[in-house]
Amino acid sequence: MRELVMPAIVAEYRRWHGEFGLFAVHEKDGGAFIGWFSLWPESEGPREDAELGYRLRKAAWGRGYATEGSLALLHKGFTELGMRSVWAETLAVNSRSRRVMEKTGLTLTGEIPVPEDMQVIYGADQGGVRYGITREQWQQR
Repeated sequence: MRELVMPAIVAEYRRWHGEFGLFAVHEKDGGAFIGWFSLWPESEGPREDAELGYRLRKAAWGRGYATEGSLALLHKGFTELGMRSVWAETLAVNSRSRRVMEKTGLTLTGEIPVPEDMQVIYGADQGGVRYGITREQWQQR
């Protein structure tokens, strides 16, 4: 973590002047860490197109956090950061994550290959999917 992951995260913060990155999520009651959200462009991509991501502890599933956090980042991206489009990816079998994407206005844009380092995850053999939304689509919601 200290030698590989954290330096990469910090480098992305610096690259995007703190506008994009990972955001820790804590419960209001008690302050327990429940996961993180991310919004950032690809390293070599245009600033106006960013990926939305989230990872929540299993205890936080089904409580609306993924939808709430995703909506907040979409709002920030389209109103404050001048985003043109936002996308998110998941395994095809991950129906819960797909439902969050749909509830936040993202629509299925296609199938994607599963990266090599994720091939050991259950359902990876069924491929991945990408969802997306443009600023215009978000404004029409």
